Amino acid sequence: MPFEKENLLDTYQWLDEPASTRFRGVVTRRKFDRNSGDQMLLVINAYAVLCENFSVAEGQMIEKYIHNRLPMEAISELTVVDWLINSFEQNTN
Repeated sequence: MPFEKENLLDTYQWLDEPASTRFRGVVTRRKFDRNSGDQMLLVINAYAVLCENFSVAEGQMIEKYIHNRLPMEAISELTVVDWLINSFEQNTN
C-alpha cells in the first residue's frame, strides 16, 4: 500500500506536478530535503517496499522519526533509506 500525500502529518513544500515526476520511482543520490513533501513520500515508500504489511501508522512513525532524528548534515535519499534500515526498527522495538 503506497503512503500518500494525505497520510503525511506535517506541512511540506510541493513541486508542481510535472517537476514532481522526478521524485517517483527509485531513490537516488540527490540531496534529501526534509521539507520536500515529494522527497518525503519517495523515501517513506522506498522503505515501505522493504516491509511486510506496511501501514499508514508506520509511515507516519517514519515521518516523525526523520524529522526528529535524521542528522542535519546534507545527505542523499539513498543515505536516508539506508539510515532508516539501520536505525528505525532498532529504535522502535
